[in-house]
Amino acid sequence: MITDGDPTAAVVIFLLGVAGIVLWAILRWRKIGPELFPDSVQPDESPGVAQPVVGVQIHCASRLIERAAALLEEDDSPLARLGVDALRKFELSDEIAPAIDALMMKSRESASLESLMVRKDGSYAYVVAVPSRHEHAHLLRRYAPFAAGWRHHLELVRASLTANGTFMNMVAMLLFLNPEKKESVLQISCCDQGSVLIPSPLAERSDLNQAGLAVLDSSIEFNLTG
Repeated sequence: MITDGDPTAAVVIFLLGVAGIVLWAILRWRKIGPELFPDSVQPDESPGVAQPVVGVQIHCASRLIERAAALLEEDDSPLARLGVDALRKFELSDEIAPAIDALMMKSRESASLESLMVRKDGSYAYVVAVPSRHEHAHLLRRYAPFAAGWRHHLELVRASLTANGTFMNMVAMLLFLNPEKKESVLQISCCDQGSVLIPSPLAERSDLNQAGLAVLDSSIEFNLTG
């Protein structure tokens, strides 16, 4: 079981091969995780679907965390400040960035959706790696866990965390990895117990009527190395 302030445990579990589902600091995730991340993925017949990539080495997560915090600092909203605080908290950990790098590498090599979650002092860092450039709402929906939209998925995760442990806030890093090693995209989301901030490309018309929702252009382009 992962404990507060012990991100090393999350990395150990990840390296042991449990990274196919979200790693979070609640023992009951083994029961709840499959409900949020079903094995089925909606088929994608469009051109450019990610193919397995062999021998990829990725070393950019620490820079992405820094850039994400800097981007959110430009926004004055409470949720953006919350995201900055959470990112700075996790930035201090030497284990988080290597775990995210490993997650991206696994996603590209297997051409599969991969995810990771770590808790520290009631804050959660939730990272999802998508093995293709599907960073718009209608494209992301083709993945079964996000079939109802990104906002809905975040609210499900938040509800599960709240029901199974101490939840203060969460910052989510959604990584869309270009299979051709060109520009990839990071999109940042934040939420607390009553509000959600999502990237504008993932906001749908139905989202805009939801109380507690904020939208921000929180996208960062980056290149994979290796």
